[in-house]
Amino acid sequence: KALDVEGIRKAADEWKARAEQAEKDAAAQVAAVKFDAQLEAAIGKAGGRNSKAIRALLDVDALRASQNQEADLQAALDGLAGSEAYLFDAGTPAPPYAGGTGTGAAGPDREKFRALGYRERLALKQKDPELYEQLKES
Repeated sequence: KALDVEGIRKAADEWKARAEQAEKDAAAQVAAVKFDAQLEAAIGKAGGRNSKAIRALLDVDALRASQNQEADLQAALDGLAGSEAYLFDAGTPAPPYAGGTGTGAAGPDREKFRALGYRERLALKQKDPELYEQLKES
């Protein structure tokens, strides 16, 4: 049989080029995943509240191309925390829940008592007789 040696060499070169390209693509994907994980960890460490909003304000492409990614990423997050502090936790805990501080009044005062109708006064007398007597006397 006649072998097409040139055709085989050409096919081998093509497959070699494809394999090299696949290795480059895989290495780029691995680097992208590592960078994304590093970025998420840095945002979490900095106390970021919304990762997507922080990413939108960062120049991610420049940080990805940086030679010293960790230091540049930290510097970028520090700068962003200074200018956009609302995106980061300040480290102070939220105030505790204060029950009973709704929009309604805590109880009637003397002026409000005078404005109450019969049914409201009767409800107050049944609910809190001591308060009713104090307000009635004044």
